[in-house]
Amino acid sequence: MRGTRLALLPLALLLCACVARKPVYTPNAPRVVAGVLDLRGANLDPDREISLDGEWRFAWRTLPQDGRVSPGDIFFPMPGFWNGRRVGDQELSPEGYASYALTVFTDRPGLYALRVIDMESAYALYANGRLIAANGVVGRSAAEERPEWRPLTALVELDSETQLTLAVSNFHHRLGGVWQGLALGSPELLLKSQREAIALQLFLAGSLLMIAVYHCVVFFVRRQGRAFLFLGLFCLCMSLRTLVTGERYITSLWPDLSWDLLVRLDYLTVSVGVMFSHLQLSAVFHRNYHRPALYLLILIFGFCALAEATLEPRVFSKLLPVHGAVVILWSLYFLGISFAAVLQKMPGAAVIWAGWIVAIAGGIHDAWLVQTSDRFQYLFALGLQAFVLTQSYYLATQYAEAFSRSDSLTERMQSLLTLTRELGRSGDRTIAIERALQALCAALQADPARAAAYLPDRDGRFVQKLQAGRPLEALPREISAGIFTSARFAFAGETLRFAVRTDERLLCALELSPIARPAEARTPYPEAEYVEGILDSLQLVLENIERVEREELARIGQAAAEIVHDINHHCHIIGAGVRAFRESADGSASAIQTIEREVAFMIHLAQDVLDYAREEIPVYPEEIESRELAATIADDLAGVFRDTAIAYSVVRRNDGRLRVDVERFRRVVLNLARNALAALTALDSRDDAGRFQVVIERGAGCWRFQFEDNGPGLSPDAAARFFEPFASSGRGAGLGLAVVERIVVAHGGAVRVSSGPEGGARFEAEIPDY
Repeated sequence: MRGTRLALLPLALLLCACVARKPVYTPNAPRVVAGVLDLRGANLDPDREISLDGEWRFAWRTLPQDGRVSPGDIFFPMPGFWNGRRVGDQELSPEGYASYALTVFTDRPGLYALRVIDMESAYALYANGRLIAANGVVGRSAAEERPEWRPLTALVELDSETQLTLAVSNFHHRLGGVWQGLALGSPELLLKSQREAIALQLFLAGSLLMIAVYHCVVFFVRRQGRAFLFLGLFCLCMSLRTLVTGERYITSLWPDLSWDLLVRLDYLTVSVGVMFSHLQLSAVFHRNYHRPALYLLILIFGFCALAEATLEPRVFSKLLPVHGAVVILWSLYFLGISFAAVLQKMPGAAVIWAGWIVAIAGGIHDAWLVQTSDRFQYLFALGLQAFVLTQSYYLATQYAEAFSRSDSLTERMQSLLTLTRELGRSGDRTIAIERALQALCAALQADPARAAAYLPDRDGRFVQKLQAGRPLEALPREISAGIFTSARFAFAGETLRFAVRTDERLLCALELSPIARPAEARTPYPEAEYVEGILDSLQLVLENIERVEREELARIGQAAAEIVHDINHHCHIIGAGVRAFRESADGSASAIQTIEREVAFMIHLAQDVLDYAREEIPVYPEEIESRELAATIADDLAGVFRDTAIAYSVVRRNDGRLRVDVERFRRVVLNLARNALAALTALDSRDDAGRFQVVIERGAGCWRFQFEDNGPGLSPDAAARFFEPFASSGRGAGLGLAVVERIVVAHGGAVRVSSGPEGGARFEAEIPDY
């Protein structure tokens, strides 16, 4: 509705211009008849010009001598081209020269002004034998003639009887003669009229130039929307054309501009401007504009532009009828296309259609004036301006809507990112699906109480139903997900169902209602792009949750396998010890020690598993002397390295008391010692035995414990992952070092691992000194 109201604006402007237009010339004024204009006794309006159109005396191939000529009794219309005209038995050719004569009688002698637009090639105007105006040089041949276009207003002193003589020649244009008549009036009136015409021309040229620059800058900044570029180039052509036609003000800016270039610009701005205008219109109405028609138009006017740029003016000016016919044809063609777009309710089509109507009406009006010699104000410039403004309005609204859509998309992207983070942090399939259902209900304005989700098992059958405010509901396995096997969404009445799936299988199905099916076929459902983003986020999160679950199951399986392997290994050792105890009484003590050691290892292994399974390890620090702790550590090392060639030692560099959970800290020592035992076993075959040392010393605000061995050392990658569960390359389930780190951290300390340049591993644990 708004577009229809705006479409009436350019039509109203044209109507007002037609109603308010005023005649340029004095109505009912005496007219030129038989080479005479008799103004004696006429009641002339001083605010109106006097037309000199009519029958002037005419002499073919005759030029004035001393500014005077005796043309005889042959009369010729003024204005009028002599192409193909007959004077007596002679048919006039476009190329030639002639003289016109007019006698003016007045009872009000004095200073007047003559308004002369220009001729096609060259002219000279005399009053009583005195030259008062000229364009170029009139000649009897192409070599003698110098054509020029330069409208002017000349002052003339009229006597009671004044002889006006006009000499015209043409050897450079396809049209010969006078294409627009002369006007007589007071100097003040004609000079004012000239200034107003120049001001209007500069206003139109300047406004078109600013519109051109604006739209070109918009295109080059965004690099999108060819309609902006084409409209800018069209306005640039029309701005230049405004300066080379009418008052031809470009000749005032560049006085040395040649007539040849001026004529070429006159024609080229039409050919190139028509191409750009229809390229712009085809970009706006791309659904209705037929490509073959556009290519044909570009081919025709491209050929015309090439001819106008390379051929002589007297040759390419013959293309003017082709120009006019093709412009009218394509104007009517686009009029039909734009009207079809109006009927299709295309946004902005009514405004553009109205602007095109105004431009066509202004052109037809001015063409009618030229043909009838009616002297009223010309309206094509107004029509052109109205058309350009409607195009600018349409593109401005599209640009504003693009910014609005950009802001909306930015908000939606931020919303999707926030939603994706929330879904990812949930870590639970049910919570993630519930949050996604809430977002979908808000986007589609669905009833949250009627929203539901269905979760399938591995074979794609729904086995659970999730609904807001209700626990998971078990469903019969016969309920099938077949409707989502191929389509991502499906309507069932007012219910809209979505399938969230990977390439291989269905993750879940979502159901929302009531949802109205959109009327536009290009939109499958409301807020389609935003909803697709929510579904993609949910799919990503569900896939991540499944991946984490698979990884966790794999780690648990790995841990179980390692634990079972160790239990099996130590059970075999215990069994061998029991058999040895039965077979030999002498070895009973050794067998019992073996059984005790392996049982202790299994108990320790079970404790590692229990500690790692806890969310946090509880510690109960108590004060103990450093020498007592060192003695306890030495006893534990003796048990670990019994029956091995590994040398071990405990070095205490400071005395003092520290707070530590002794039993938990013994676990740290035992785990690190067993890790070193596994690493140093390979040294038994070498000449040098393995060494393991524990250093206890007091640091700045902490007690530092260093555990060093001379084993093969650690690679940088292994050192970086050493405290991760199941990352150990030694004996055991791979939980011991992870438990070490958790116990030290539970004390408020930190543990680090490094490898020396010559091998060996070094663990450093720091416990705060309270």
